[in-house]
Amino acid sequence: MNDITVLAAGKLTDPILMDWAIDRHRDPRMRDPQRQRAMEEAWFDDLTLRRWLDSDDHETLARLFSLLPPERFSNLGQAIGERWAGWAGNLACHSAPVLARHAPGLAWRCFAEPERKRHPDPYVVLGILRALPLLPPEAGRALLGAIAAEAREARHAGVSRDLIQNGLISVGLKVDRPTAKDVIRDRLRDLTGDRAFDETLNRISLGLFGTSPYQRLASDIRTGVTRQRFQPLAALFREDAPLERLDEWSQGEVTLTDISGLVDAFLDAADRDVIAATVEALHGQGLAQRWARLADFLIGAVAAACERPELDTSAMGLSEAVGLLSADLSPVPHFEPLVARLDAFAPEEVSRLLLETLEREQATYGGVTLARSMGRLGWEIFVPALTSAMSDDSGDLLCEAARDALILIGRPARDHLIRGWDSLDGAQRIYGLSVLVGVGGEPVASFALDRYDELLSDDPESWCRLAGAAPDRRLFDRLEQELPRHQQRLDATFYQLAHLLDLDHPQLDAVGERVRTRRAEQHTRQAAFARGDWFADTLNLALRCPDCGDVNAYAIRRVAINPADSCGELLLAEEVACASCGRWSDLGFTAEAKLVLAAELLKLAADTDAGLAGQSKVLISPRVPFQGRARPVGEVVSHCRAAVAGDPAAVGDWVRLAYCYQQVLRRPRFAGQFSSRALSLDANAVEAVILKADTLTVEGKDAEAFELLDQSLASKDRWRFFLTDVAPPAPIAEQFANFYNHLLSQLGRPGRARLHPSFLGQSKKVGRNDPCPCGSGKKYKKCCLGRS
Repeated sequence: MNDITVLAAGKLTDPILMDWAIDRHRDPRMRDPQRQRAMEEAWFDDLTLRRWLDSDDHETLARLFSLLPPERFSNLGQAIGERWAGWAGNLACHSAPVLARHAPGLAWRCFAEPERKRHPDPYVVLGILRALPLLPPEAGRALLGAIAAEAREARHAGVSRDLIQNGLISVGLKVDRPTAKDVIRDRLRDLTGDRAFDETLNRISLGLFGTSPYQRLASDIRTGVTRQRFQPLAALFREDAPLERLDEWSQGEVTLTDISGLVDAFLDAADRDVIAATVEALHGQGLAQRWARLADFLIGAVAAACERPELDTSAMGLSEAVGLLSADLSPVPHFEPLVARLDAFAPEEVSRLLLETLEREQATYGGVTLARSMGRLGWEIFVPALTSAMSDDSGDLLCEAARDALILIGRPARDHLIRGWDSLDGAQRIYGLSVLVGVGGEPVASFALDRYDELLSDDPESWCRLAGAAPDRRLFDRLEQELPRHQQRLDATFYQLAHLLDLDHPQLDAVGERVRTRRAEQHTRQAAFARGDWFADTLNLALRCPDCGDVNAYAIRRVAINPADSCGELLLAEEVACASCGRWSDLGFTAEAKLVLAAELLKLAADTDAGLAGQSKVLISPRVPFQGRARPVGEVVSHCRAAVAGDPAAVGDWVRLAYCYQQVLRRPRFAGQFSSRALSLDANAVEAVILKADTLTVEGKDAEAFELLDQSLASKDRWRFFLTDVAPPAPIAEQFANFYNHLLSQLGRPGRARLHPSFLGQSKKVGRNDPCPCGSGKKYKKCCLGRS
C-alpha cells in the first residue's frame, strides 16, 4: 500500500494538495507521535512553509499556524514578523504566539506599533493576548495595560468586547495581576446574564489554576447531576484538604463567611487577592441572586489550591488507579501517570477491570476518561467495547473519546469495523468512518471501493475522506465517472489522487481549475462575512435527487420560505437540474441544507436594529392569491399536493401547482408535469394550455407550443378557467393572444391571422348568480367568487 507520507513529499506547493495534507495531518492526531513527526518533516519543511508565507492564501496559512507545532516555524521568525502587520483575522490570531516565541523583540515592535492604531480587528487583539506570556515581562505588562485601556474605552463592542475582556482575564492573571483585577471588576459590573457570569468565573479559574474541574464538580453535586464526591478523590489532594466540608457545602447551605475561611487558609496571598476582588465586585451587583454559582466557584478554587502538583502512583493498587481514572471529573488530573501505572499489572487483570468499569460509567465523564485510557494502552481486546461505546445511545463526548481510542489501537480496530459494518448503528458508522480515515491502509481503499455506491450516495464527503486517506488507482478510476457532476469535493479528491499517484488525465487541468475557482469564491465569501457583509449572492446547499438518489452541492440563488413558519415547506425558486442524472426533479433539502438555511434565517434575526432584516439575497417569501387572500407559496403548494393525493382528478389543483412552480418559483421545466397532468384530465383547461406551451418554448420547442395553442384556439368556446382568483378570464385571453401572436412571428407563418386581445368577445362582469367561468357548473358565488 502507498505510504501517504512519501506520496505527498515535495508536492505541497499546490493549494489543493495542501488542503489534503492538512486534513491528513489532523486525522492521526492523538495517534502515533512518531508518524506525525515524520509527516511534518517530509511535508512542512522550511522551504515549503516559506513559499506559503509568500503566498496570498491567508486561509491556508492560518490553518498551518493553528495545526503545526510552533517548532516547525523556528527558522522563520524574521519572515513572519516582516509580514505580520499585513495580516488580520484568524491568520494574525494564530501566528502571533508563534512570532512571539521565535522572535520576541520583533513581535514586540509589531504588536506595539503604530500607537493607538494597532487593534482594529478583535482577532488581532486575541492573538496578541495569547502571545503576551511569551514576551519579556515588562513588554507583556505594557501591552496588556494598553489593550485593557482600549477595552475600557469601548473601542470594541458587543461580542468582540466580551471576547477581549475574557482574554484579558485569563492571560492577565498570568502577566499582570493588578490589570487583570481591574478588568474583572469592569466585567462583573457590566454583566447582564448568567452565562456571561459563568464564563467570567471560568476565565478566572483558568488564569489562576490553569484548569480546574472542581468548580463544575461542585455545581454537578449541588444540582444532583452526579454521584461523585470530593472525598473518594483524596489521593489527588494534599492530606489536610477539607474534602468533607467541600462535600457538605456542595450538597447544602453554605455562607460566604464559611468559604472565605477556607480561602484564607489554603490559597496563597496573590490568589486570595484576586478572589477578594471578585467577591467585592459582586457586592451590590446581584451577589445574592448568583450566590450558588459563586459558591461553586469558591469551592472549586479551594479544591484546586489543595490539589497535589505531582501524583506518586508507584505504590497505588490497580483498583485505586482505575477508580481515579473513572472519576466523574473532566479532566481527571494526573491522567498520564495514572495510565502509566496500569502497565505495572497483568494485562488480563487490567483489561477486565477497565471493561467492567466502562460498562458502569458510560454515562459519566469517567466513561470518557476510561475510553481515553484504553486508547493509550492500545490493546486489541478493547475494540468491541469501544465500538459499542460509539452507539446512538452514547453521548457525543464518549463517542469522540472511543473514536480517538480506536484510532490509537489502529489496524485491529479498522478491521473489526469493516467486518461488522452492516451491524453498526448510525452513530457507530459516523464515528467509525473517522476511525477508518485515521488508520488508513489498503483495507480502507478496498472498503471504499466495495461500498462505493452506498457511501457516495449517502455521504460523498466521507467517501472522499476515505479515498484521501488511502490513495489507490482503483478509487481514481471510479471517481472519473463522477466528473460530469462538477462537485467540488469529488473534483478535489480526483485531482489529489491524480497528483499523489502521479497519474495523468485529459481533464485534470480543467478539474484543477474548477476546484481553484470555487476555492477562491469560498475565500471571497468568508472575507466578505468577516467584513460584516453577512449575506452572499448564493447559498451552497446539499440537495438530494428523488430520481437517482444522489446528493450534490449546488450554488442556489433563490429559496422560497415562510418566515412565520420555520417548519413550513421549503421550495427552490429557480430551475436546477440534477448534477448526476440531469433530470429536472424536485431536488430535496438534506439535513445539511436545512441547517444552512436555518443559519441564514438566524442572521436575518440577529440584529434587526442594524438593518439586517430582509437583506438575505437568497431567501424570498412570495405569496399567491388563494381562497380569498394572499398566502405563502409553500402553503399553497402543500395544500394542492394533498388535494391531488386525495383526488388525482382534481384538475384545478394540478393547474395551480403548475402555476406556482412555473410563474412564482420560475421552474417551467419541472412545472411541465403538472400542466400536462391537468390537460390529460381536461384539454380545455386554458391556463394549463398556456403554462404547458410556455414550458415547450423554454425547451426550444416553439412549433409544438404553437400547435398546442392552435388546437386550444379551435375549442375556445369550451374553455374552462381554474385560476380566477389569480386572474379573471379577460386577461387570460389577452395573454393567450399575445403568446399566440409572438409564436406566429417567431415561426414565420405570415399566412396565419393574428389574434386580437379581445378575440373572446366583449368582456363583461360575471354576476354572482352566473355560471362560474371555471366550468364547474356551480354558480359564481358558490365557486370562484370567494377566491377572487
